Amino acid sequence: MPTRHGAAGQHSLLRPRGRRRRHHQVQPDDGGVLWAGETVEPSQSCTIRLIVLKDDGAAAALQSVLEVFNRLGTTGESIEWFGMVALDVPPQADLLGIRELLEHGEAEEWWHWEEGCVAAAWEATARS
Repeated sequence: MPTRHGAAGQHSLLRPRGRRRRHHQVQPDDGGVLWAGETVEPSQSCTIRLIVLKDDGAAAALQSVLEVFNRLGTTGESIEWFGMVALDVPPQADLLGIRELLEHGEAEEWWHWEEGCVAAAWEATARS
């Protein structure tokens, strides 16, 4: 399965909602494309994707979303063309605070969000 290279113009592999994140060995093929191999270790980080509705997903709105979640311990990146933010949520981040802000922002119609890859600690913050 192709993996994310991180270089401009290349695409991430989007995983189904709620899938566990893992670190894999990768090997290039003859064309230089990296292919995932064995799982080296499960990751405890999560990936959350947001489509920012506030201010029609303008660059300033995307940046403010990154900044507010950064205060809770995330890192991330934005794609202005799609009005999208991707958050990397490490296990030491304020997981409950992040989930509460995600849910509040969705209720206020600031964004829509989905889980890309999750860890057990993240799942434990879900309301029943």
